[in-house]
Amino acid sequence: MKILLVTGGKSYEEKISVLTGIKVYHSLLASTSFQPILIYYDPNASKFYGGKNIDKLECYDNKEDFKEVKFLPDNHIKIGFKKYSFDLIFPLVHGSNAEDGTMASFFQILNYPVLSLPIQAASIIQDKILFKDILNILNINTPKANFITFEDYQKNAFNISKYLKDLTFPLIIKPYNLGSSIGINIADNINKLYQAIDEGFKYADKIIIEEYIQDAEEYNIALLKDTNKIIFSAVEKIIKHPNQIYTYEDKYLNTSLKKEVPAKINEDTLKTIQNYAEKVYSYLGLYGPVRFDFLVKDQVYLNEANSIPGNLSENLFNHIKLTLVDVIKIYIETSSNLIKSRLILKEKEKTSFEVLKQNRKYK
Repeated sequence: MKILLVTGGKSYEEKISVLTGIKVYHSLLASTSFQPILIYYDPNASKFYGGKNIDKLECYDNKEDFKEVKFLPDNHIKIGFKKYSFDLIFPLVHGSNAEDGTMASFFQILNYPVLSLPIQAASIIQDKILFKDILNILNINTPKANFITFEDYQKNAFNISKYLKDLTFPLIIKPYNLGSSIGINIADNINKLYQAIDEGFKYADKIIIEEYIQDAEEYNIALLKDTNKIIFSAVEKIIKHPNQIYTYEDKYLNTSLKKEVPAKINEDTLKTIQNYAEKVYSYLGLYGPVRFDFLVKDQVYLNEANSIPGNLSENLFNHIKLTLVDVIKIYIETSSNLIKSRLILKEKEKTSFEVLKQNRKYK
């Protein structure tokens, strides 16, 4: 299968997307099942690029050998002067304006076959406020939180106490639609709270003020649908210093950060983690690899989810004997009927529009 991998995007997490895209590209290139093509959306130029060295991270600074990509009809692209065909587009992007379904929607509108979660579900997962609403509907424990809009924050009558109802210090402040720990801070007093709010509004027009579960242990699990059953990855425990945030640097730059996979975890906690994750996964109609992040102290809290996790949570699936290629194969097989249905619907809409035009023409 010829699969077009799309990385980059207009997001604060664009560089992380590139890491995932390059990793997946090399994994598929080494397999006998796929012929991958990697392209990159440059948010500064607002263009797609491909070609020589697109799979080398060090070449993204100057982009000298990158060639502009042109999308053509009938599942073809042109990179420079060379034309390539593809069977499927797979967006490997992170963050708002990308992972939230924006990139997948772009290609769906152009009537290309796209491997993605349902757009509405991806959007809900990216929006931490809406995601908490879903967790509350499903009676799933999640840290208590309130949110502030930038519009309200700018008003003269703004009163912070209104947003601290049922919350006590320390608090964690974060943009409502970002991942990778970008823009996140802990505040243990009112002055630090205002500083953290100001920092959060640099990245988004809404921020969340959330109770900080002190001394909580952090666990991750990924799920994947295989026909009619849900596959659970191994559970990962993040080993970090007490009361520290699992930062952007920890996730992507700190190779010394320790992770315990599979985590040594008691059976009841494991079952709760799996149950919470499965509840959300089923409720939102998901079928691709999705990672769920948990906090555990006196009880289990579902904190966040990632609809396109970094490297598609390869490290978690490897521990249940699934390679990255296996995960993508399962994802494609499970979603193939949905992709076909989407394309058939588009063709019907196109035909209906043509008939409407003809009817108008002869009236």
